[in-house]
Amino acid sequence: GPPPRGSSAPPPRRPRVQDEYDDPIDDYDDPIDDDDLPPRRRPAGAARPPPPTRSRDRRPPTRPSSSRGPPPRRHENRMVAYSNHPRRRGPPPPPVPSTFTRGLSALRDRIPDPSSVKDTVLSAASAAQEKTSQLSSNFYREVKGLTSSELEQVMLKATRPDDAPVKTKHVERLVGVTYQISGKYDIYDAVLRKLWNKMAEKDLRTKMKSVYVLHRFSIDGGPDHQEALKQRLRALRKTKDPKRKGSRYFDSKILMGVDDTPEHQGTRAFLSRYAHYVLTRAQTFGGVFNEISLALLPPAPK
Repeated sequence: GPPPRGSSAPPPRRPRVQDEYDDPIDDYDDPIDDDDLPPRRRPAGAARPPPPTRSRDRRPPTRPSSSRGPPPRRHENRMVAYSNHPRRRGPPPPPVPSTFTRGLSALRDRIPDPSSVKDTVLSAASAAQEKTSQLSSNFYREVKGLTSSELEQVMLKATRPDDAPVKTKHVERLVGVTYQISGKYDIYDAVLRKLWNKMAEKDLRTKMKSVYVLHRFSIDGGPDHQEALKQRLRALRKTKDPKRKGSRYFDSKILMGVDDTPEHQGTRAFLSRYAHYVLTRAQTFGGVFNEISLALLPPAPK
């Protein structure tokens, strides 16, 4: 029954129920042994496996003893390196250069030698100059050949020894050469030599037509060749003619000839005056007499 009132006895304690989790020893910390696991079912007809051998019952295999040599050493106290690379003996390797250093070295190796560059440039310049001069000489030779062959054919037609006047198409074809070829090339050397050969013939009609063709060259020739015509004509009049001994080019005695026929006296007189005018004009003035207009200009102020 309940305790009487006024008593000081403590009430009885209930018995403590033991909890399975209160065990200080944790079962989960123990290693699980194969014997504690439930048995596995074997299929019908399968052979029973041999019982497992515990680790404590295993023993390392013994090596056959040999009477020769000392016993093998154990490597229990040897230190194992952390790196898989073998240890090198000798001085440490040199430091690996950086990417910038390697790029700079490669760029320095690719820069050519200044002396070799200078030799290459000089050789290329000399080769180009030689090639240019060769092309210029070949071009001048081709132009001279074409001009000579064409002049030879047209000159024969223009100075034909007959009473017909010189045709305009022949003169235009001859004079047109001065507009087709640049003024850098001297074409009047061949033209004047051929005209002089025609003037030196015996027929007065051929002489007259040759002087007329020279007159047309001095009037209608290309402006780029006018100065060349004056200079070349002056030089040839001072040069000896190898085909005619004792005479020069455009000599008046060779030009007039030795024809004393009375019926040709009038033609000879006209030819003498006309040739003198044409030669003087060709070696003195250009096509439109620019020299006169320049001479009339007032002197420049000092």
